[in-house]
Amino acid sequence: MNTYTTRKIATVVLPIMCALAFTTPALATTTPKVNHPVAKTAVKSANKSTTPPVTKVSKTETEIDTRVSALTALENRITAMTRVGQEVKNQLTTTIQSTISSLGALKTKIATDSTTALKADTLAMTAGTRVYALVVPQVRILAAADRASTVASMLTNVDAKLKTRITDATTAGKDVTALTTAEADMAAKISDANTQVQAVLAGISTLTPDNGDKTKLTANTLALKTARTALKTAEQDLMTAQKDSKTIVSALKVMDGVTTTDTTTKTQ
Repeated sequence: MNTYTTRKIATVVLPIMCALAFTTPALATTTPKVNHPVAKTAVKSANKSTTPPVTKVSKTETEIDTRVSALTALENRITAMTRVGQEVKNQLTTTIQSTISSLGALKTKIATDSTTALKADTLAMTAGTRVYALVVPQVRILAAADRASTVASMLTNVDAKLKTRITDATTAGKDVTALTTAEADMAAKISDANTQVQAVLAGISTLTPDNGDKTKLTANTLALKTARTALKTAEQDLMTAQKDSKTIVSALKVMDGVTTTDTTTKTQ
């Protein structure tokens, strides 16, 4: 290679090398463009904050508080039950207290959760809803059955008194055919109501959360549905029994010569 050619190459190459020498540090401090999808995800995750938004934490806390309030109210309803066995009441109360305790611990934990941990704890709360979803309708149905049983007991006492009045009317030579029919229907409805209530108590008193068991979940759902149907029948029976009692009372008043006008006059 002659001297002229060498000088020409040097003239071209040297400026390029100098330029690279000055630009390399700047390139070294610049974040390279990420084209690979996996790498992009990694960079995005690294730049994402690990602290969850306050609104998400607050929402989870509110949901926990709502559940605790509902469970506490249910616990009070259990205490007020008079027809449900103490063993069943104790079982339900224990389940509720345990759930309330777990929710309280979860609420304390999420106050310092990372975004990932908050998601996991929210899922844990949702999973805990299995207990919540069973106990809430279970206690409400039992409370309604308890009230139905109390009403049935009261109507049984009324029926006994009406029977005595009908017997007296018979002795007095009054036609009590209609009254006897109404009383028989009343007694039958009360009896059926009691049967339905017992079916409710037997069907759902011992239900326990499914804990992810789909077969048990299906069985629990069916038991609750059956109990609601029985409870509705019991309530209809008791309404009919009350109507029968009013029919009998009104007829007895007519037999005794007491009319609506007479009653109003005496009241005044």
